[in-house]
Amino acid sequence: MPTKTVQDQIRDHFIRKCDFNSYEPDYFISIHYFSRNTKDEIVKHHKWINKVISDVFNPYDLNPVLQAYFIEKGKRQVKKIGKQKVLDTIIDCYELDDEIEVVDGKRHSHLMLSLPYVPLDKPNKNIRKLWSYMFHDIGGKPPSWMFEEERDLMHETIEFALRDRCASFLQGGDQCIDIQSIHEGREFKSTGEKGWKGAVSYLCKHITKTEDWDEVFDQDNSNVLDKDLRHLLQ
Repeated sequence: MPTKTVQDQIRDHFIRKCDFNSYEPDYFISIHYFSRNTKDEIVKHHKWINKVISDVFNPYDLNPVLQAYFIEKGKRQVKKIGKQKVLDTIIDCYELDDEIEVVDGKRHSHLMLSLPYVPLDKPNKNIRKLWSYMFHDIGGKPPSWMFEEERDLMHETIEFALRDRCASFLQGGDQCIDIQSIHEGREFKSTGEKGWKGAVSYLCKHITKTEDWDEVFDQDNSNVLDKDLRHLLQ
């Protein structure tokens, strides 16, 4: 039997031990930031995002809200930092050329979110308030046909809330937030696995050693593990 890689061990422990086994995540949310943030800065952003989600969808703190934040670093990029003189040996003359350096890619986040008890047919006061802005031109309420596709309505409500209250650190444009539903019947991003477990496989793709877990997972703002997963591996 082949030996499991560190990535396999971490993924399997997370899947086996996390609270998503009780409340499966509904949403896979990708979040892109305006600035080139450190991990500590992104952790602060996650804390505020948690507050926004709680305020809107669980204002009375009566229902479970499960969050798992993963941080992904983009591909390394070539950056121009100025000009430098270089000797063109063919014409024996100095010319100005671009001086470049290779920099790490910008970090972005992926949030797996479970909101198991948020009835949109009987929305709480904060959802109603949010809708009054979202649908102000049609009376402040979603049209009746949107309740036939509640998942789409929830997507739009989550996105509006985050764009509205996290604008100071979100990247501009349509791509700053991408919300996908997690379907048990659909393979997740060519991982070969389906549903939320496929999502976890995708999110662990850059883990090659145990120490990588600190860079990838935001333990401070996630609430699906009782303790740091590294202790589970011991």
